[in-house]
Amino acid sequence: QMCIRDRSETLEKFRKDTNSVLLGTGSYWEGINIEGLSLSHVIIFRLPFPVREPIIDYKYQQCNDGLMEVSVPEMIIKLKQGIGRLIRNFSDTGIVSIIDSRLRDTQPERYHDITWNSLPIHRRTTDLQEIEAFYHTVCD
Repeated sequence: QMCIRDRSETLEKFRKDTNSVLLGTGSYWEGINIEGLSLSHVIIFRLPFPVREPIIDYKYQQCNDGLMEVSVPEMIIKLKQGIGRLIRNFSDTGIVSIIDSRLRDTQPERYHDITWNSLPIHRRTTDLQEIEAFYHTVCD
């Protein structure tokens, strides 16, 4: 695991170089504040469902539908934290790409609508030309 000093140095380099790419895992989902053009695109490869551990298992035992009553709400909280890395102030803007096929519009999972409805995303698209036009309008 990266130590705090290394992480701080990495983040500082990332802030200064607006053409850089930062690949981060769990520790980058919260507590990171990068405003402006340095962070213009957040890519989420997998929905952040909680790992089954004793507390999550206990919560599952206390309800009828563990997926919808425990896992999905926990995932949505974590997903909002990840998306929150992008928008840090009133003037920040950018693109969030959620690549996980479980959030697809065709043959949606049970949690599709509740997930999308809870996110602070104003426009959704799968059209790459629309994404490119938005990027050039806002992020250039």
